Amino acid sequence: MLPAKNFFLVPYDIAKEPDEQYRNLLWNQLSFCNKHRNEIYEHARKTYEGVTVKKIPFLLRICCDFKLLEQEYVKYYFKTTES
Repeated sequence: MLPAKNFFLVPYDIAKEPDEQYRNLLWNQLSFCNKHRNEIYEHARKTYEGVTVKKIPFLLRICCDFKLLEQEYVKYYFKTTES
């Protein structure tokens, strides 16, 4: 997970989704994420630490380069906020 400023986000109103099956899927996913928020954050934290600090070989093979993504995010953030 990478932090994102609000102006990078695109609002989406699930209630206005015309496809009922997709709308229900989105509500179910949102409900699951809200219910398991702490576990999701903890798993993300452990994964991040496993890649960036402990350098666990398995995680290094399957995960993104978090430090590179963070550097690029900072560059993009300042590039978009300077204008």
